[in-house]
Amino acid sequence: MLLISRWTAAHALMLLVTAIGGACAFVASLTVDAQPTLRVLPPTVWFAPNMGSVDYADLFSTPETWSSTRLQIGVFKFYTRNLLPTACDICGKNTLATFIAVDAFRKLMQWGLAIAVEVPAVKPWGCGDKEVNVVVNLLQVVNRNGGDVSYLAMDEPLEGSQSLGRNAGHGCGLREDQAAAAVVRYGHDIQSRFPRINIGEIEPYPSYSAVQIGEWVDTLRLHGFSPAFFHLDVDRNAVRVGHQDVGGDLKWLSQFFAKRGIPFGVILWSPAKSHAHDRRDI
Repeated sequence: MLLISRWTAAHALMLLVTAIGGACAFVASLTVDAQPTLRVLPPTVWFAPNMGSVDYADLFSTPETWSSTRLQIGVFKFYTRNLLPTACDICGKNTLATFIAVDAFRKLMQWGLAIAVEVPAVKPWGCGDKEVNVVVNLLQVVNRNGGDVSYLAMDEPLEGSQSLGRNAGHGCGLREDQAAAAVVRYGHDIQSRFPRINIGEIEPYPSYSAVQIGEWVDTLRLHGFSPAFFHLDVDRNAVRVGHQDVGGDLKWLSQFFAKRGIPFGVILWSPAKSHAHDRRDI
């Protein structure tokens, strides 16, 4: 069950739910129109299979098994590691060669599903420079094999730019303005070659507070880059420990992004061995 609070200020909230484990990950986004009528708009659903799902390729080799589900989906999202020619330790057989063999990209286009890819942007191993080549090569491969990527979701460039948390001791160590400049270069470089592509962003919460995320997005905009969408990656275990005001923060962020015309989404993920309260939250 998805419970969405409706507040009175006019805004749009896109809620993404990712259940990781089992055969696939499911990402659903719902748009809530908080006009006085409180009309709920039809959902836009992002479907993001688990990188290592044993039946991933079956989605394309036996498409009749999920034909009804496809009618509810608007966007199919891959992860970068599934689309590289090199081996991936957590992907199993779900590699580029497999998806080419089952004609995955062409079939998604035929089914009318937009293709998205979660991609590196500013990571400790590239700091905004090497990542562009990885993404450009990926986009070209998809194009050569019958697909066309509509959305790129940058995987936490703010976190990747700093030598904090998971990146302590090996991050890029960039100031926020330097990180923003790196994202702007990255975005402009990709869009100069693929002008129709929409580039959005994912950042973790509560690793960054709502206010910090807002300040970061405004810094990006001041540097000349406005994300096509923003998805909040919620660590629900950390939220429980820290006792954050999640509802208040989501309300603040949804209003913040609505004022700037940026679609806002929330990712709620569940670990493979989820507890009862994880399943209930999803």
